[in-house]
Amino acid sequence: FFFHFRFAPCQLRLSLASFASSLACFALLERNLDSFGFVCSYSAIFMSFLWGKKAHHPKPAELVSLTLEAWARVRAQDNSTHSSAQESGGRASFSGSSDNAASSRPTSAKSDSSSRPTSGRLGSRRQDASPASSTKDLDELTERLAALRKAMTPTAGDAKEEETARTVATEASAPGVDLLAALVAMLPRVPFEGKKDAAAIFQGLMRTTDADGKCHALAHVVARGGMLASIAEKYDAPDEALHAGCMLKECVRHEELAQMALTDEEVMDRLFTHADDAHFDVASYAFGCLADLLTRFPAVVASTLGSKCDFFTKRLNVLIASENYVTRRQSLRLLARTLQTPANLKPFTAPYVSDVSNLVLCMEALRDSSKSIQGEAFHVVKIFIANPVKPPDISAVLTANQPKLLRLLKSMPAPPPPPPSSGAGVAVRADAPSEDADIDSDLAEVIDELESMSPPSAAS
Repeated sequence: FFFHFRFAPCQLRLSLASFASSLACFALLERNLDSFGFVCSYSAIFMSFLWGKKAHHPKPAELVSLTLEAWARVRAQDNSTHSSAQESGGRASFSGSSDNAASSRPTSAKSDSSSRPTSGRLGSRRQDASPASSTKDLDELTERLAALRKAMTPTAGDAKEEETARTVATEASAPGVDLLAALVAMLPRVPFEGKKDAAAIFQGLMRTTDADGKCHALAHVVARGGMLASIAEKYDAPDEALHAGCMLKECVRHEELAQMALTDEEVMDRLFTHADDAHFDVASYAFGCLADLLTRFPAVVASTLGSKCDFFTKRLNVLIASENYVTRRQSLRLLARTLQTPANLKPFTAPYVSDVSNLVLCMEALRDSSKSIQGEAFHVVKIFIANPVKPPDISAVLTANQPKLLRLLKSMPAPPPPPPSSGAGVAVRADAPSEDADIDSDLAEVIDELESMSPPSAAS
């Protein structure tokens, strides 16, 4: 019993230690323990306490190595299972292809009867051992992740816990250690609670700095380069997308990683694609990360839009033309916010409002049956109308549709407030008096500008 005790899972160790303590105390009270049994019982209790304490309270510097060792065992078991499956499939294919040749040769009944049970016993033993060992290794990995998450989420103001978190963060980014990549890679393998712990650990590492204010995890992700694309790939699986979204959103809060993500078309393509995902949670996380990328660092966004204006224009227009109500409304709001950012005037706003296809798309949104979408589209269309240097084709479309636009704008209720100029996810009160005055003023100015334009001639 005590020999197998040390190989039991951690939770079972504590249960067995408590059970042994209860039995020893009961026997002591009943006064039926001899001296040998008394010494053995309390020796077992002491050993159980030491083993349980060692399993549940490793040193902070050991948490990272223990987690990586558990993950390495899970991967090795997966590779072994996969290799065995391929080998058995190859043997079946070979025996099937040589079936005709084998049937033409005489076979000894003795050898056949002796070989068949042996392979059956070995095969069943191999199949039975693999899931058990895999489950045991996976349980241990889940426990390691829970312990590591506890260490990486210190209580605010607790100097000892904060120092533990810094120690773990330093160890996680040491040379030759790649805990961040392992946390991303294990998302498809660990259960739901393990996924939550892995995402929380990743976020804690990206937020923890040393005494000099340096984030070791940030430097590690920047040096690797391809980790952002690896995280973005997890959006393809709905059960992994939520946790990968937390990881990616935490990364793009750093300016260096936001610039890397904006210039990586693979990452941006997945975010734009999944922003209109059929799963609402996946779409919310993808669009939230996309909004952070396009609004958090204006200088970085402006430099990226200058070289990739066509890419972002096409992808934003695809979202605006979506049949999903939430996607259309959020994308129009994000577009208006991007166009109204002063740093984006030359690299993005000027080219966008000079394209007549963009105007037609936004005018279609202005005719939507939803008042909310009409209001969001108004904040985009007003930029086309207020542009003092309109291209000829833009002016032609506006004058050709002048009566319809005036009738629509005059009958339209007060649109929602424009998106805030800075800070992602800032809630805006629609009933604020100053904002209402600004909205009414914008609507009046747009109507005046339209009325001042020469009406279309009969020939046109």
